[in-house]
Amino acid sequence: MSDVIVGLDIGSHFIRTVIGEFIDNNTFQVIGIGKVPSPGLRNGTIVNIDATMNAIKQSIEDAEMDSGCEVSSCVPAIGGVQIKSWDSSGMVQVAGSKGITPREITEQDMYGAIEIARSLPIPPDRQILHVVPRYYSVDKQEQVKNPKNMLGVKLEVETHVITASCTSVKNIQNCLGRAGYKSECVMLKTLAA
Repeated sequence: MSDVIVGLDIGSHFIRTVIGEFIDNNTFQVIGIGKVPSPGLRNGTIVNIDATMNAIKQSIEDAEMDSGCEVSSCVPAIGGVQIKSWDSSGMVQVAGSKGITPREITEQDMYGAIEIARSLPIPPDRQILHVVPRYYSVDKQEQVKNPKNMLGVKLEVETHVITASCTSVKNIQNCLGRAGYKSECVMLKTLAA
């Protein structure tokens, strides 16, 4: 079987599961769905672990029946009041440029700039879900979407850092674990969509 991905949307009204697989030419095909009411949530926040766990289990089982696949892990999505985000920036000197001679920008340079943007202080009750690059600047040339292979001395990135409540993430992972599934990672709902 091809690469199978299981997405789980834990919403205030419904818990939805989608099982899909990548087929030829990186086309993604949905092969199973499950949708059940979510009585254990209020405003996107888990308020009843057992009810949420049972709804997750039922939604995944419905998608398994629909697809003929057995699921062991999934990617849950989170949204609502648990999410907060900030803009942040990071800057690195392009590797090997020695501050004056332009060098070709690599993915490692880009990653380094993003990691510096990621290092902003966040409250201890929050965890970073995503650091989304908005655009790069190469030696003050702004609005560069992809600086890879450009020549430069200084690389800057403007990012959007998306965080979630640690408690909310742990409650989702707890529900999944109790239902017998692993969480591959937790994603922001709008990015997952």
